[in-house]
Amino acid sequence: MANHMAFRFDWHDVLDAIISDVQGLNADIMDDGSARWEAVAICLDRRAIMVTVEPDTDQIILSLTDLPSGDGWAPISSFDFAVSKPLGWSWLGINSQGYKDSFTIALGDVVPDALQPRFMFIAAASSLTGLDLIPHRAIG
Repeated sequence: MANHMAFRFDWHDVLDAIISDVQGLNADIMDDGSARWEAVAICLDRRAIMVTVEPDTDQIILSLTDLPSGDGWAPISSFDFAVSKPLGWSWLGINSQGYKDSFTIALGDVVPDALQPRFMFIAAASSLTGLDLIPHRAIG
């Protein structure tokens, strides 16, 4: 089983923080219009949750950093729905081989206790893809 520390900070330090932007580093646009990024920054007031991929294992790494700056960073317009929303719970997904290669976030205004997943990042081939999980409904 692959082992490493995906979260490099305590999620409770950012729980309920308001998202001000979501930016990607060096977008690579695919034939179907989707994109992959080297890194994604979920920008908060004065810091960012940096989502990166460990190059040796293709696993998700999450750290709390300064806001991104420099060449290659650009807003990801497909995540505009998240701007001005509070962060809710988060989940780290482990694949069948034991690798931690997905990260999911709920937003605080979706349901009162922010438990319903809203968007996800998946690590593959040393880059990140993002998925909007709406529309979604519970089965049953």
